[in-house]
Amino acid sequence: MTTTGLLMTLLLCACAAKKETADSADPAVPSIVEEEPEKEISVPEGTWGTASMGYEADGTVYPEYHARFTDTKILYGHETKAGFEEDHSDSISRLERTEEGGFRIWAQTPEGHRYTYRTSGEDPDVLEYYDTWDEEEFPEMYRGGASLWRVISD
Repeated sequence: MTTTGLLMTLLLCACAAKKETADSADPAVPSIVEEEPEKEISVPEGTWGTASMGYEADGTVYPEYHARFTDTKILYGHETKAGFEEDHSDSISRLERTEEGGFRIWAQTPEGHRYTYRTSGEDPDVLEYYDTWDEEEFPEMYRGGASLWRVISD
């Protein structure tokens, strides 16, 4: 028998033995079942509304803007009976998940103004707005009226 033939025979025997061992596994020992990984949410889901409110003549109150997130943009607009109508959008420069499962989003307007949204430590349905990318400036640059709260979940 050649060396190649011997190697092939050994491999076939090893594979057959492994299959036999797997087929005759002890039922008392739980088998390893691969679970599907949880779907990683890449952007905040749902429709969000600004904390600043607008008012209709009849007294109806509504968020000044609604927002939706894509992988690359924040879309600002309004929810109407016809659906979401985009007014303008800003680009997402960077997005990361926090250890707590929230988001930190660095965004920029077409004119170059930079701002950050960060999931509130107290409420996962609130994205706090900071008028800067510099975290050291957050205490002075927090803008509650521009923060977002989830109004519609997907």
